[in-house]
Amino acid sequence: MKKLLFIMIFALLGSLYATVYSLPVSTIVIDAGHGGIDPGAVGKNILEKDVTLAIAKRLESIIESESEFTPYLTRANDTYISLEDRVAISNSVFPGYDSSALCISIHVNGVKDESVQGYEILVRESKRAVPFITLDTPSWAISYFAHTSFSTLQRMVNQASYALSHAVHSSFSSTFPDRVDRGVKEQNVYVLQNSVWPSIVVEAGFITHKEESSLMSEDSWIDSVARSIFEGIISYTS
Repeated sequence: MKKLLFIMIFALLGSLYATVYSLPVSTIVIDAGHGGIDPGAVGKNILEKDVTLAIAKRLESIIESESEFTPYLTRANDTYISLEDRVAISNSVFPGYDSSALCISIHVNGVKDESVQGYEILVRESKRAVPFITLDTPSWAISYFAHTSFSTLQRMVNQASYALSHAVHSSFSSTFPDRVDRGVKEQNVYVLQNSVWPSIVVEAGFITHKEESSLMSEDSWIDSVARSIFEGIISYTS
């Protein structure tokens, strides 16, 4: 009887893991870019690391007050965290065996050409493999991913990431109809390529553009960006 029960449980888990990225989302990892000794892009009297943290904290607040998701910040203050540690933090967040997670990395752009402006959403390069199981993988993640082939997981996480990127992009298009829309782009970004969760990078504007840099100092803009991300998440998970 015990053996039969074990077989039934194993079969149930196998079915669950085969659709890991179809599970309900319970956790949102919010990664505020840069921090500490790494200022990120630099504008006039404003730093990327401060803008990203402000957006991240506002997004956390919205998620806590307006949804049942659990937000998880990779940094909650002006702390330097390496790219490797950001990925390790995100990948170690356990959403529950009956749930999944998303990772939203928040940035703003900066270039020498001060006329360049606009928002864009970055998504992983689909041809690059995700390291689902490594020597540092927590035990829960091994059982979480081991029941599905890596090729299937790769396809599923790519599809989910693209769906998330377009949902957030659509939300930004609605919120900021007068801003330059730079679209959704595949890009080889470390935190995207190494995340086991559906992930995107939100580049909310150019800190080196005079008008956009000015907006980044306004609470209303911070709220609008955070709410756009949130509404994109809601659209993706609905």
